[in-house]
Amino acid sequence: MPISRIARVNKLLLQQISAIMQRELSLPEGAFVTVESVDTSPDLQHAKVLVSIFPDNRQASVRALLDHHIYDIQKIVDKRLHMRPVPKIRFMTAGRNAAEGRVEELLGKIKRGEQEDL
Repeated sequence: MPISRIARVNKLLLQQISAIMQRELSLPEGAFVTVESVDTSPDLQHAKVLVSIFPDNRQASVRALLDHHIYDIQKIVDKRLHMRPVPKIRFMTAGRNAAEGRVEELLGKIKRGEQEDL
């Protein structure tokens, strides 16, 4: 079954934006950003880029940085992609709730053998 054009555009945008963040964007020290997925509109005008930011206490500063540099990122994507129209990027944050964080913390403690405060 052939892959749809939207799926190819999503994959291409994910690769390009990930590369830009890794190589050309200066993130705060200790912050890790992962591009989780890209959802492009059927008319290829807009793309929602879902990013995951770790640790949670850095989310606000990293999100502000991404929003501040969105035009620079868009300009680089426009130059690298040989397609028209190039979707306009909008960043969305993948929300991790407190319960997920607590489960991961408990699993880490179990793995390390720290069972006294479970």
